Amino acid sequence: PGLALTARLAFVGNGRGPDHRALLMLRFAVAAVCFIFGQSSLVMADMRTDVALEVSQGAVGSSVPDFKFQTADGSKIAMADLRGKPLLITLIYTGCADVCPTIIENLASAAETAEATLGKGSFNIITIGFDTRNDTPERMRSFARAHNAGGDNWYFVSSDKETVERLSAAVGFNFFSSAGAFGHLAQVTVLDKTGTIYRQIYG
Repeated sequence: PGLALTARLAFVGNGRGPDHRALLMLRFAVAAVCFIFGQSSLVMADMRTDVALEVSQGAVGSSVPDFKFQTADGSKIAMADLRGKPLLITLIYTGCADVCPTIIENLASAAETAEATLGKGSFNIITIGFDTRNDTPERMRSFARAHNAGGDNWYFVSSDKETVERLSAAVGFNFFSSAGAFGHLAQVTVLDKTGTIYRQIYG
């Protein structure tokens, strides 16, 4: 995953098109896509997976508006502040006991590999808590610490329900309440330096 992310960030950042190996990796990743949908039945999960994948892929090529958030340390940040470099977006909820921690821990490892190749600070990451009633700045800070994530160019942020819903729609991220928790895609959205969605990475 780290090498795949590095390859994708490299040609997002330098403006070159993807080579054949990168396209092959993408096809393999999409073929092996993994969605997590809580306690739903297999039939319902399959139906939701098909719809979620269609919505997610439909967002590729779209520009993400300038949403504003509150960081884990209590300051403000806007999407516009992160333009000029590739940006990775993840949506998680801090009450998640398995999938979200796994996504963040794997992303931390991939980001470390990418930075070693492309240079420190060559891209940004923003992780948004979508359970707006519970994902406070304090809980986002605690979640980042617990999973050895965050840093100078990785922001853990909170926002209000309307902003999270609009952002989710903009990046093609599907989530729903399920048995006291949430079902959602295991998705990382890659934006280019202009704020346009370049690629979705799953699993």
